[in-house]
Amino acid sequence: MSLRLLLRSVLLSALCIALTACPGDKEPEGGFYKINTFVANDSAGYKVGKGTAFATVYIADPSGLSELCKKNYAMWLSTVLQVDPTSDKEAVKSLAAAYVRKEALKKQAEFINNREELEASLVREVFIRTGIRKIYENKDYITFMKEDTIIGGDQNKSHLSVGYTFTKADFTLADLVDSADVDNYRRQITDYLGKTLVKHPSQLFDFLLIGEDCRSQGMVPLPANGAFLQDDSLVFIYQEYEIAPYKAGRPYVKLPYNRRPANLSARPEPSDSDSLAVAHDSVKSDSSATKQAKPEKSKSETKKSESSQKTPKSERKSKKTGNKSSKSKKSEKKTSKK
Repeated sequence: MSLRLLLRSVLLSALCIALTACPGDKEPEGGFYKINTFVANDSAGYKVGKGTAFATVYIADPSGLSELCKKNYAMWLSTVLQVDPTSDKEAVKSLAAAYVRKEALKKQAEFINNREELEASLVREVFIRTGIRKIYENKDYITFMKEDTIIGGDQNKSHLSVGYTFTKADFTLADLVDSADVDNYRRQITDYLGKTLVKHPSQLFDFLLIGEDCRSQGMVPLPANGAFLQDDSLVFIYQEYEIAPYKAGRPYVKLPYNRRPANLSARPEPSDSDSLAVAHDSVKSDSSATKQAKPEKSKSETKKSESSQKTPKSERKSKKTGNKSSKSKKSEKKTSKK
């Protein structure tokens, strides 16, 4: 390892140690602060020809969690660090060592060495700093943030910050954003960015790097990495170039966290028993309606039937009277013969 690389690595390590030594200090970028110190840290460097890759990692301790949560925490670390899981008692330290010594870092050094188009004056080296720290905790949730800083050469520098909120009961990822509230959050984020990123809200969509569907909707999309909980607020953070140019940095928005279930105000769907009861009531109402309608129809029908029955009686009466008249005529004939 060259002297320049050694000095640079020493300075970077000293800076990281200085940051971890003051858990109460404020960090200006991103508005996030440190709550506890890192318990595991490791570093390694690889040099292949003209290419050099150096990595350092700092991981926080999930103090106060149950054994199950600590086990799930180690499983989650293996996922975000992209290393094999371990059941070691010192799992956090083992995962930190595996991260800085994984094959991908060596391949990065080889990639830099094989880039023939690089000018000889440029430094063929990459420094990667990864930190996983706890940034918030209450009685129900705990939030960790994974931060990556990548420095390529002397000028190229990029950052990545992703927050993860877990339930303290079993250390599973918390579902903080309900689908019914997505549009509401998007509108609030759009209004906030229109006041902070540009001089006038009307200039926002000319400044942002978003698709036509979002422009037609008049709302920015939610961050690809999701939201996390901090200070009882819901935090949405966008990475570099995700929705805005590099000069915008990593825009983030903090909104009040609504613990009310999204469907609380909506009318609850009827259960099977309720639907059966509703159906039963509807049948009753239909039968009662028919019962009420039948008497009216029967009265009119009886009147009609009475009227229709009267005519046959009258006809029968007329026949009787006709018979009587014929008998009277016969009697008259008999008397006339006599």
